[in-house]
Amino acid sequence: MAHSEDVVVVANGAVLAGLALASPADFIRESAPRGAYTAGRAEFGKGMGWWSAHLARLRRSLRAMRERDPGCFELGSEIPADDDTLATWVAPSVKLALDAIDAKTLANAKPCDAVKPPKQAKQHCVVIIVAPAPSGYDVFVHASPLQIRVDEFYRGVDVAVLGPPRRNPAAKDTNWVRDRRQLEARKREAAADEVILADDDGEVLLEGLVTNLFVVVETEDPGGGHLPRRHAAFTAPTTRCLPGLARQAVLDALDAEGIPWEERAPTASERSEWSEAFVTNAVKLARPVRTLRWPRGIPGKLEVEFGPCAGSGEKPRGDSEWKSEVKCELDASPGPVCQAVLRRLNASMASDVGPAR
Repeated sequence: MAHSEDVVVVANGAVLAGLALASPADFIRESAPRGAYTAGRAEFGKGMGWWSAHLARLRRSLRAMRERDPGCFELGSEIPADDDTLATWVAPSVKLALDAIDAKTLANAKPCDAVKPPKQAKQHCVVIIVAPAPSGYDVFVHASPLQIRVDEFYRGVDVAVLGPPRRNPAAKDTNWVRDRRQLEARKREAAADEVILADDDGEVLLEGLVTNLFVVVETEDPGGGHLPRRHAAFTAPTTRCLPGLARQAVLDALDAEGIPWEERAPTASERSEWSEAFVTNAVKLARPVRTLRWPRGIPGKLEVEFGPCAGSGEKPRGDSEWKSEVKCELDASPGPVCQAVLRRLNASMASDVGPAR
């Protein structure tokens, strides 16, 4: 996690001082008003990747919030007519935040890095919040150094299947950051990296707290595509999960790789058919899943294990609520589909950068 002195917070075109809130989640919970938000990454000296998609997401979330909860727009704000209109509200604060955090990066760099910042500080995590206000919208931007854990990609992540579906999956609403606090506490108890939301019995897997979930199966058809084996991917439909930026970019990447996909929620009963699984978002892009674990008391749904650690004899992490009875051992983590997707996500993100600096 970034230190508070390395963080920049901008509100309506002005840098705010004295906010010792290092994490975006803490800032949203403790200081930000309710609104639509989006999170992504920016490279030092450049804008945010998938910039146009972030603008579209903000507008889509504002529209979904008004449809589901009109009270949050009682101040009279109207949804921006198009993404360019929204950009006139958002871009100045984003640019100011990026300029400020780049300056902090250079100020904190070692002398030999005065021109080129240290590798670990070249990426920033950027969160944009757009909140209805009498004058139109209030815009908040939280920018912090992004510590990219390479080991997370090669080790894989452990996920716990815990929570019920979110109330309004169509909107990226700051209220969700507040609502999920109990699930985050249970995630820590389970020593998991992410929580997957599911139906009541844990059978139908929908999405993560901050990610979308994909699973991959190998098919008997050797068919086309760019990989030596034929694969197919599955993810929950957007009627039941957030239409994430990275999620759509993954679907585009699968098309480019010639890999068929279906918007159908993965199910626990089909876990033995999975050859790999991965979670995606606009900050970490794609991360392979090493294990999926269900709490004790859900019959037959306890743990699936992926990657080189499968069958290694390691005890499952977590407290007595968790145990391992069923394991699906796979050959490698990350799998070939996750690797191919990640290459294309990096290229896609770099092709749509903004605002102009």
